[in-house]
Amino acid sequence: MLAEASARTTALLVDALKETFKSIDLSFLLATLSAVFLLIHGLQGDYLRALEGARQETSAAAAPSGETAEGRDDRGAAQELVVPVLGLKAELFTASILALTLYWVLCFRAAFRVQRMGVIIHRLAKSDRETLAAVLLYPSLATASRGGKIAACLGLCVLGVGVWLLMYAGVEPIGTLLVGAPVMLVPPGYLFWKLLATNVPHEAGRTV
Repeated sequence: MLAEASARTTALLVDALKETFKSIDLSFLLATLSAVFLLIHGLQGDYLRALEGARQETSAAAAPSGETAEGRDDRGAAQELVVPVLGLKAELFTASILALTLYWVLCFRAAFRVQRMGVIIHRLAKSDRETLAAVLLYPSLATASRGGKIAACLGLCVLGVGVWLLMYAGVEPIGTLLVGAPVMLVPPGYLFWKLLATNVPHEAGRTV
């Protein structure tokens, strides 16, 4: 009876660990796609055009009444450059804010799943080390080598910093950009720290 209960517990822990691996991978993939979305629009110059349009609108509003109509016509032409890309300037900024929020949320979600994974591994190591060693062969970011984790998180960091620079290039001084760049480094950095704190490939052989 005890053996049967132990086997059921082990099976539940194995299923929970597999689902956690999948959740970590999905969160990391979606965070990467969010960064790529922002990067693509930055490379296309969409942000610069939108910011330039906003500048023209501000300048036209401050101009004398005789120049306002002319400024309005110019702004309409500038706005048309943005419309074919995402339809409206508002849509571009709304989508960008959403993607940036997802970038943060998904990176932290993956990190929290890594923390939960450590709890499951600890429990499974107590009940069945052989099963744990087998489950840790599951292909996932969480079970990748140290080099694989470094490469994945470093790639996401590079994407994040690239997004930050492209969004504000030509608008802010380079010093301001470099100071603000860590905003994009915190989420993948936290995830990387959690991944290394739970050294999955060696958990099965560690005394717990």
